[in-house]
Amino acid sequence: MSNLAINPVRLVQIQIPNHDALYELPASLDIVDANDTMVRILVTDPESILLHNIGYKPRTIIADYKAWLDSNLQNYRTFAQVCSIMHNIALTHPEICRLDTIGLTARNHEILALRITDNPKREKPEPEIRIIGVHHGDEKIATEICLEFADFLAESYDTSSTVHTLINSREIWVIPILNADGHIANTRRNGNNVDINRDYGYKWDQRGNSTRPFSQPETKAIRQHSIENNITLEFAYHSVQSYVNYLWDNHRVDPPDSGYILALAQRYADSTYGSRTTRLTPINGYDWYAVYGSCQDADFGLWGTLSYTIETRQPGTRVQIDSICTANRKALLGLIEASGNGISGTVRDSITHEPLFARIAITNPIRWHVYSDAGLGDYHKPLPSGSYTVTAYVQGYQPKTVDSIVVPEHGSVTVDFSLSPDTAGISYIEEMVWLYHADPHHLIPTHSLNCLGPPDGRFFSLGRLGQICVSSGQHPISNLPGDDITVFDSDTADGYWLYAGNDWNGPWSGCGHSYGTASFDLGLDSAHYLRIVCDSTGSSSNPLASLDLDAVAFRTPTVGITRDIKTWIWPNPVINLLNLKAGPGSVLKIVDTSGRLIQYYRTENEYITIDLHQAGISPGVYLAILQTPREKMTSKLVFVRNGGK
Repeated sequence: MSNLAINPVRLVQIQIPNHDALYELPASLDIVDANDTMVRILVTDPESILLHNIGYKPRTIIADYKAWLDSNLQNYRTFAQVCSIMHNIALTHPEICRLDTIGLTARNHEILALRITDNPKREKPEPEIRIIGVHHGDEKIATEICLEFADFLAESYDTSSTVHTLINSREIWVIPILNADGHIANTRRNGNNVDINRDYGYKWDQRGNSTRPFSQPETKAIRQHSIENNITLEFAYHSVQSYVNYLWDNHRVDPPDSGYILALAQRYADSTYGSRTTRLTPINGYDWYAVYGSCQDADFGLWGTLSYTIETRQPGTRVQIDSICTANRKALLGLIEASGNGISGTVRDSITHEPLFARIAITNPIRWHVYSDAGLGDYHKPLPSGSYTVTAYVQGYQPKTVDSIVVPEHGSVTVDFSLSPDTAGISYIEEMVWLYHADPHHLIPTHSLNCLGPPDGRFFSLGRLGQICVSSGQHPISNLPGDDITVFDSDTADGYWLYAGNDWNGPWSGCGHSYGTASFDLGLDSAHYLRIVCDSTGSSSNPLASLDLDAVAFRTPTVGITRDIKTWIWPNPVINLLNLKAGPGSVLKIVDTSGRLIQYYRTENEYITIDLHQAGISPGVYLAILQTPREKMTSKLVFVRNGGK
């Protein structure tokens, strides 16, 4: 008999003296619900003992949670059934649907994503929306909502003008099951026994069961998908309560977009009214209970994606399941339409007119930044009506600011940027890769976006023993004569170490220790990532007793070198698998003979292999354009059928 059968996971409830007591509970506990007087937790025997040892008396609600799930989730589709339905949707509607595998789970199950748009084999400059189900394998209503919505879109394209317009003007990704291991086993965690909604790399807490940022294959897949697809709006579905959970999960200090974030949450909730089963209420994530390393916080904090966690009931009857799916379908349609409101445009090189990967900063009034698409250069920032100042930053280019941009009550305004190369030889970090607070309960009332771009007096406090990893983007940090990197601190009292490397996950090479604003020699030949680790100096009760990071600068060669070479991709002609050698931060674009973009890839490692058939590329002659941090390379690419026919 297994240990699981001997010591089953139990659902217990404890009484707490006040809501603040929630934030003192051990980070490793699987909290599923809470209010001002009680907390419900999934516990094993050792965790139950832990609760007793810190003064609580857990009362058992469900003695064997998995057995209860097994008997109460009979009307939910299995993983195999979901995969079959997704394949059928893509096969039946190939003109608007394409099925992709974006990764594998811990136990090697496919993570399927359905891409729904009017030309699913072609990238277009339009807002992208992502809908994710089942981070927690026992919350199967999440899958049903996602699957029903995908089927509704596909079936309604030719009959509903609303759906037709949305599909023609948006790119919608539906991922019904992210945690297939848990879905199959009826367990909350994945196949490595990790709660993947605590594993995303924005302010995650390594004291829990996730020991590194993006440590799991499922969260790595979403990270890579975000890098490649520039998601504007996301909804991740869960089950235990009836909430539209909005930012932040990790801290009580609201982001600068909080008014608009709450307004959209209320709009979603208003669309679900009709019965006690379907009705949702907006709630701030941290005010409910703290979560560190959540999907929605990483989406917004790292990439600027406007992200929500939707919590619904999980009924046992098919009638109630269908009613929840219908209510959320209505809400989704309205919010996807709203994703087009705000400011949008493209960012290009003023000389070559090539699209650029840029950080788009809204500075007056301050709002959270977004990024442009690496392949097309388009960006989309959802905003309410008003007047805004916007600046486009690209490493190696002169920034450009446009003032007095007026966003209408409905719809969007287009602001394009044409940037000139900067010959000054100084670039500033514009991308954050992951962020860790050693003391997440300590109030640090600053925003992480403040540490990006040139120094401007606004800073982000990392906290004692806090860590941050940032990327140099498409320009590597080169080891030139003298110091190569400068860290800008708003004061002089804070100690920290600087490390460099060529993978966001390490290994790391030390560049030195210093206090306040300081310059460092790289040591390595080149690097694409920097890691800053605060030391233990300073008071633990002072929110600014840590590195107050204003900016990170590095020396870089000028951009814009173009040449033509033939040896960086192989084989050529290619039958199916194309190999590419390029440094991290490079972008490969495959275009047809008319100049139309067919596919693009942003590299994370030195070598990648591309399955052209799986990418939906037809045999023919193409142009392959590789933009590396140092140069642009062009080659004719011939893709032949198997056997040369």
